[in-house]
Amino acid sequence: MKPSQNNCIRNLLLVLVISLTLIAFSACANVQHQATFNKNYLPKEDVRIQVAKVVNDTGYAFDVDIEQLLANTLEEQLMEENLLNLGKTKPNLFMETRIVGYKKGSAFKRWMMPGWGATELAIRCDLKDGNNNLVGTAMSSREIVAGGLYTVGAWETIFDDVANDVAVDLKHQIVAQGYVVKAKTQTQAAVGGKAIEPGAEASVRPKEVQELASTPETSQTKKAIDQPQEVPKLASLPQEAPIVQVSLRRRPMHISNQMQITDMLIEYDFYERTKNAHGAFENAFVDNNDGTVTDKATGLMWQKGGSSEFLDNRGAKKYVMKLNKQRFAGYRDWRMPTVEESASLLTRRRKNGVHIAPVFDYKQTRCWTIDPSDPNYQHLVGAWLIDFQNGAMSQAYWWKGRPDIGAYRQNPENYVKAVRSVK
Repeated sequence: MKPSQNNCIRNLLLVLVISLTLIAFSACANVQHQATFNKNYLPKEDVRIQVAKVVNDTGYAFDVDIEQLLANTLEEQLMEENLLNLGKTKPNLFMETRIVGYKKGSAFKRWMMPGWGATELAIRCDLKDGNNNLVGTAMSSREIVAGGLYTVGAWETIFDDVANDVAVDLKHQIVAQGYVVKAKTQTQAAVGGKAIEPGAEASVRPKEVQELASTPETSQTKKAIDQPQEVPKLASLPQEAPIVQVSLRRRPMHISNQMQITDMLIEYDFYERTKNAHGAFENAFVDNNDGTVTDKATGLMWQKGGSSEFLDNRGAKKYVMKLNKQRFAGYRDWRMPTVEESASLLTRRRKNGVHIAPVFDYKQTRCWTIDPSDPNYQHLVGAWLIDFQNGAMSQAYWWKGRPDIGAYRQNPENYVKAVRSVK
């Protein structure tokens, strides 16, 4: 074979390898979406949509709850566009959604051959007014046919994408009618995790604030208000809008069943994807620029990151002890968080693949809590976890004294994100 022919073959092989590599790490998707309102219906200036129900109309059953998954993502995206009804006022539109097509697909198959193992999702959302009249529709369909390794997890993220299509299209239609979508009116203040309506702060302020507000303005009280450093209990409250702090349990407690978790989530209005998908707790995070983040709503200071690797339960406790020995960020009262404290970090909106505010690092996807769980077997011990990747509370368990026995363990190693109280 002539040298020129060898060079030609080598060049062709090189082009083929480069093409396959690009296919493996790039995504290719077919997208269609639109939203329309009936001609005889004009959207109101302050649209508040309630996700009424989601129905699987594909005729197939799946190993994941696709109805709940889509309901959650629709609410997340509608909230992002300030269109979601948060329960403070009566909704003026109700969204009934049908999943008309869904295939989970396979990233590995797409990597082997583009078009094989496609992930597909198609939905139709009907918007109805308070009299059950159909006033508008929104449709979205997406098909991920290539992308390989880059599209791992597309079976779930495609729900975020179609929900985003619907929310953005609806907002564009409303704006096209000449209306301005109003921002959410709730303040950042919260009591027990509940948002406070404008003008209602005075009734739920701490006792010290109420007493100052109701006392005649003498020169001494005016000085106390103007100089909050002389009133230590008020020093951490912003002057423009007091943050009402929520006291969360900090001592370990044995939690034996999921019902206790659900009751806690509802009590504080914490988000959890399967147990309290409507949770909307308002945090007030401040980046301290020293590797820590303070939440003024709970009076807790958190590690911005956490452990750099998975640790077993004993290793997690040693990690926190090491932080205290090193006086991380200048403190030596770091500890592992309780279930309540950990749940306060969960957010409805997922950023960087995790349900936690972007002010935090996103590597620590699953973290230990200090609360023991009940594995329902006498030789097993367990603890509760916070799963930021899935937005859920889960459990770990292992054989007492032998966390390495694989047949009797679940999630035996996790990250740890330490916390301390600043109140």
